Amino acid sequence: TEICLAYITLCTTLPSPVPISEDTANPTEEVINVTTDEAVVDVDVFVDIAHDYIDDVQVEIISPNGTSVRIHDQGGGTNDFINVIFDDQGPANGSIPFDSGCRMQPSGPGTLADLVSTSSIGDWTLRCLDTYSGGATGSLNGWCLNTFDQAVSTTVLGVDNLLCRDLGGTGNVEVTWSNPMTYDEVQVLVGGVLVDTLPGDATAYTAIGPGIGITLEVCLLPTIFGEVPCSPDCCTLLTQSVAPTVESCRTPGSVVGNTVPQTVDVITITDDIEIADLQVQIDVNHPFIGDLVIDLLHAGTTVRLHDENGGAATTIEAIFWDLGAAQGTLPLTCGCLIQPTGPGVLTDYQGISTVGDWTLIIDDVFTGGGPRIGSLDSWCVRAFEQGSVTNFLCEAPSGSFFANLSWTNPQTYEGFEIYADGILETTLNNGNATSYTTLPQTVPSSVLYCVVPLVTGEVLPPNCCTTDFRVDPVLDLLASSTPGTGELEASWTSPAVFDEMRVYVDGALEATLAGTSTTWNGGPRPVPGTAVICIESFQNGNVSQLVCKNVALLESTDIEVCREPGTPINQAVSPVSDFILITNNVLIGDIDVLVDLRHPFIGDLTIDLSSPTGIGVRLHDLLGGAEPDINVVYSNGAIANAPPYNCGCPMEASGPGAMQDFVNTGTQGPWLMTIEDVFPGNVATFDRWCLMIDAGCQTLPPQGVTATTDGTDITLEWINP
Repeated sequence: TEICLAYITLCTTLPSPVPISEDTANPTEEVINVTTDEAVVDVDVFVDIAHDYIDDVQVEIISPNGTSVRIHDQGGGTNDFINVIFDDQGPANGSIPFDSGCRMQPSGPGTLADLVSTSSIGDWTLRCLDTYSGGATGSLNGWCLNTFDQAVSTTVLGVDNLLCRDLGGTGNVEVTWSNPMTYDEVQVLVGGVLVDTLPGDATAYTAIGPGIGITLEVCLLPTIFGEVPCSPDCCTLLTQSVAPTVESCRTPGSVVGNTVPQTVDVITITDDIEIADLQVQIDVNHPFIGDLVIDLLHAGTTVRLHDENGGAATTIEAIFWDLGAAQGTLPLTCGCLIQPTGPGVLTDYQGISTVGDWTLIIDDVFTGGGPRIGSLDSWCVRAFEQGSVTNFLCEAPSGSFFANLSWTNPQTYEGFEIYADGILETTLNNGNATSYTTLPQTVPSSVLYCVVPLVTGEVLPPNCCTTDFRVDPVLDLLASSTPGTGELEASWTSPAVFDEMRVYVDGALEATLAGTSTTWNGGPRPVPGTAVICIESFQNGNVSQLVCKNVALLESTDIEVCREPGTPINQAVSPVSDFILITNNVLIGDIDVLVDLRHPFIGDLTIDLSSPTGIGVRLHDLLGGAEPDINVVYSNGAIANAPPYNCGCPMEASGPGAMQDFVNTGTQGPWLMTIEDVFPGNVATFDRWCLMIDAGCQTLPPQGVTATTDGTDITLEWINP
């Protein structure tokens, strides 16, 4: 294998970023003129694009003879950048981050090999188009053309068919893979630290871990002539205390995405045991795992492991187990034990034989946007003949130094071992025990507790849960200020009875309250502006994390009306509407609109305001990505619409439309606020919105003008308002 260098490398020198057109008839085009006449054996294209939502973007390269290849076709989900070298010899399109600066195959249609010709001379054109008009926007920062006149460029590819298996009870992880090309060597990194260098033809390795219950990240980095892949291939896995009785794995590398109906893979098991406990290990890559549904089928029973959760994360690397962490409490990239979402639980297979086909079905249920392509890299079925305790709960009351553990015994045991962070804390000799109070711990701290049931001659899997020893923070913090006053008010819900509460404003202690308090009033603060209110709970000598809220401090206006709908916002009930009725009839000179809502992924939301005169303005249009919450004053003449969106500050509407559109129109009648959540899975609350209007020139035009004619004269009639 040789590493080839480009014969021609030319780049644009743009004085400033070029906006990407949303007009299909007039896409953005930037030309590189090649004056060197050489044969073109291979072409690579570097592209640098910044865009709020690259899933909207198409990019094509057009050769001097008019041949066009689409190198980016609306992939990448909510990523904000395209910064890659498109290369036919690179990893598959979408298999590495689009902002990695590395090599990646073009999306197609077409390949860069289609541009091979006898001459490089002429205009090479990069064409960019934003396919979603009126939404997120972006710009082309630059691009480079690399052509090769003698040999095809070569990229050092990462390993294929990577699989990590926990060697139960040892604390070690077995790693296997295959090599798509001949390497000089393969470097092994554990936790980001180089621990070994293997011969270039190696395909297996055992990573030695520090103990059981530890998460190991093992990475492989092959080299050729000192060159390495864009990034190492890695796997993350939690080491467990028990090896499964039967384990079978596959590394299909199957395509997962909205370009295929479903991804189906089958593991056939011939070893026969009666299942007492079951785990399913999965490694899936996809631009937006919140689009995916994953089902497991065996012996007529179906269990849903993953159901459109995880949002904009790009990897599912987890071991699904009924006794794992609850969904949403740990990232799906952790390689750890996580409960399936359901419908169904893995104990539905209890008492069933392992023999036969185990079928994994992955469906990308989102049909909008461009192609979203990922892969099913590996998966394993892990079956146990003996099971652990069930319904294991770890609870530490707010401020307590002790945790209460409880569980259910599905079978007869002889006793139990209780572990705290992998260290034996006690042994219970009563096989009927179903609860235990732990030794004291430091506050704040987080401790992993495991219960290991004891049966002579058997090694049974533990059941574990993590307990947070802390003072619980307040919930549902709401804060506001009456326009023109600068006075502040806040309310919250307390999850426990505290010793005292502390209120901070702009970082300074403002008040100390009784531990039962759930409201506070204070101020005033200078108007206009923004204040930051934070609440801290205090218990047993320890404090909670601060919970904070930005509050817009607004000037007084001629008309001020607010509502607090408290309406839930999610796709199932979307769109959500609320109206404010204004009885005053004046012409608008200036208008501000406060919107305050809680939502974990505001890039899923559109917010529209309609006036009684029929004017509509979009205040928020699927912007902000994974940012939480919107707390904005949409204002005529304010700064451009841009994150952060929970700042409590003024900004223009995102559009279509602008706040200026309401000026010189009437106020009287219902004003309608409509919020739509375009993506399932998140639940939020519409807390508050306000209309603040200053009257402008009050010379109202005639109303209801009509014209009639008798063929000679024209008669005008109107109503004077």
